[in-house]
Order: sequence, then C-alpha cells, then structure tokens
Amino acid sequence: MSAVADTHQAIPTTMSRFLRFTASGNKKNLKLPINRDKSAFGRPWDRQFLGYQPTETGELKPSPKATEKYKNQVRSLFTNLNSLTSNQLRDIWKRYVRGWCNYFSLADEPYWRNSLSGWTRRHIRKCFWLRWHGSKGRKRRLEELGVHPKTIQRTNLNGAAWPAAKSFAMHSALNNKRLFKYGFLVPLDFATT
Repeated sequence: MSAVADTHQAIPTTMSRFLRFTASGNKKNLKLPINRDKSAFGRPWDRQFLGYQPTETGELKPSPKATEKYKNQVRSLFTNLNSLTSNQLRDIWKRYVRGWCNYFSLADEPYWRNSLSGWTRRHIRKCFWLRWHGSKGRKRRLEELGVHPKTIQRTNLNGAAWPAAKSFAMHSALNNKRLFKYGFLVPLDFATT
C-alpha cells in the first residue's frame, strides 16, 4: 500500500526533473524555448486541448480560456461604442457564433450552451437598450415592439443598461423568438437534437 502511495508522490518530482532536463537541453542545443503553460502535467480535466476540456466523466466542454474568448467577443461586439448598423452587427455576429459553435460541436450541451446563450441574449438586449437613446426613444421602441403600456410605465427608462436588459419589458420586446427571427443567434440555437 505504501509503495503505491510513494509512486504517486514521486510522479510530480520525476516529471519536474524531466521538464528541467528537456528544457535545458532544448534551450542549449536546439535554441528552442519551452512554454511552461503548455508543457505542464496534471489530470486531464485540469488541462485543455485545442480549446476543449475533458470532464471527470469523460465528456467534453469548451475550455475556460475558449469561453472567456467568446465572452470577450460578445462584449466587444455588443457595445454602444461600435458604429455598425443592426444588420452589419447581425451579419458579423452570425458568422462568428456559427463558426464557434461548429468548432465546439463535439462538446456536450449541458455544460455550456444554456448559460452562454442566456448571457449572450442579455448582452444583445443591453446593446439595443443603449442604441435606443434616452427615455423617449426607449419608450417609443418598446411601444413599436408591442410591449404593454403598463409594463413600460413600470420600467425605469433612464436606468443602467445591464439591469434593464433583464427587465420584463426588454424580455417582452426582444424575446428569444424575436431575436432568432432577427438573426441574433446564440449557441443554444445550434444545438443538435
């Protein structure tokens, strides 16, 4: 029993010695630097491979680094600082999300599609809230999209964009069906049934 425990404790020290040896040899003879982040060792579910990360049960999910890259892309596209029209924004977004979801099509849905989809839709709603400048413009747009007048009255039209994107008025105006119809797709729309 103790021999097995000693073996498991010896693996990290042996691996670190091996990495030191190969790093010094490669640096001296081949003049190649070793990337310690990519050459580390550990459990498979603690590592990432080509953007995927296996779980302890053997399923795949996008790695945290890939998910963060996706979120940064959403943040940069759906901001009030960009001067694209809604159609241009939609086209760029569709191209990006389709490619991203096709690449991660091997990943299992429960891990990432639902949470990322809701988060993405909220950013899309936030973007439109910001584009509807001021309380008059927001009220007019909400009325055009068929939101009940009493719902509009209860909505803080001068409020911050992120909380407003979660409001009932914005969910009524830009519900999931309407976002899909307008072409603002999310990872859940690419789920295989």
